Amino acid sequence: MVKSENELKLIRHASRIADKAMDEAVKAVKPGITESEVGNIARKAAMAAGADYVVRDRVHSGREIGKLRWPFASSKKIRRGELVSIDFIGWVNSYGFDILRFGCAGRPNRQQRKLIEAAGEATAAMSQKLVDQNEIESSVSVLREFERNGFKISPFGHGIGLEIVENPYLLTGVTGKIMKNMVLCVEPTVRWKQNSASIEDEIVVTKGKPEVLTKLPVFW
Repeated sequence: MVKSENELKLIRHASRIADKAMDEAVKAVKPGITESEVGNIARKAAMAAGADYVVRDRVHSGREIGKLRWPFASSKKIRRGELVSIDFIGWVNSYGFDILRFGCAGRPNRQQRKLIEAAGEATAAMSQKLVDQNEIESSVSVLREFERNGFKISPFGHGIGLEIVENPYLLTGVTGKIMKNMVLCVEPTVRWKQNSASIEDEIVVTKGKPEVLTKLPVFW
C-alpha cells in the first residue's frame, strides 16, 4: 500500500498521461458527438502518449449517468445541455491511472453547476483528510457536512498502483490508518434529486496537504 519513491515517479508519470488524454476527450465533447467517439479520442491520446493499455473509457451522458451499463460507451449521441461523465482507466509502465471528470455539453445551467461544484468540493474535502496517520474514518465522516440542501453523499475511494483498485478502501465502516506515500483515488458520489455526479482525483499522502496528481479542472 505504501509506495517507494521510484513507484511514485512512475505513478506521477501515468497520471500526467491520463490528464492529457482526458483533456483531449473533454475538448471533444460537443452536441452530436457519440459517447464512443469521445472515449476513442481519450484512448488514442493515451496510447500515443505512451500508455501500455486502456481498460476503460466509460462515457455516459444524460439519464445514463450513474447506471451500470455495458458497453461502457455507446453510439448514443450527446445532446446539448446534457451532463457528461468520463471515467478513464489504464496503465503506463505497468502502473495504473484512474481519472473521472464531469461536465456539460454546452453551458451548464444553475442546478447542473451546483451539482458538479458539490462533487468537486466533496472530493477535495475527503482528500484533505488523507494525511499521514489519520484514520480512514476521518475522510468519510467529513462528508456529512455536505449532506445539506438535499444533497446525498456516498463516500468512495481506493488505493492504486500495479492494480487499478488496491487497499485501502475509503468506505464507511473501514478501519485503519492512512500512511505517507500511499496513492489513493478519491471519488465520492453526490446525488441530488434524480442526478448524480463524481469527480475523481489521484492523490499522494504526505504529512500535510496531499499532493494532488490530477491537474485538470473539476469540470468543463
